[in-house]
Amino acid sequence: MKKGWSLLHTSVLCAALLMAVFIASVIYVALCPDFVPPQEAETEESREDSGVWDKTYEELVAYLEERGFVDSENYALLTDGVASIARVYNDDIELHWWDLENLSEDSEEYQNYQSMQEEGYILLYGQFVFVPVMNGPFGMYIHPEYSDPDSLQEAFEKFPE
Repeated sequence: MKKGWSLLHTSVLCAALLMAVFIASVIYVALCPDFVPPQEAETEESREDSGVWDKTYEELVAYLEERGFVDSENYALLTDGVASIARVYNDDIELHWWDLENLSEDSEEYQNYQSMQEEGYILLYGQFVFVPVMNGPFGMYIHPEYSDPDSLQEAFEKFPE
């Protein structure tokens, strides 16, 4: 009594297909390069003797305002616990500053700064990965809708000039 494809044939075909997908996934993972942690490139801006360590948050904002990137009057405060000062300017540029001289090593802000230096990211509230561009005690995150992120990042990385 042949009735075409039986339930057994369908089950065997599905099992073979799942096996092929699994094997292809294993091969793909095996051929992918391993995760490489962020490089710890030592630049003039990141060294302890760089002039950026003597600058204040207000000086950074003034520097970026002079170049037309931010309006120092158009900002909103960001959440506490990320950095000593955290504000968003023009709705798409986040600036952060860590007051390392006055932060306790047990503070959430200090732990975030250390995470950025050691891991290359900050894990906010245990679920959001935050990766600002760093320059000494300053961090900047540019929202994707910002019109000229490359020029802004270049200016930020040159601070102070």
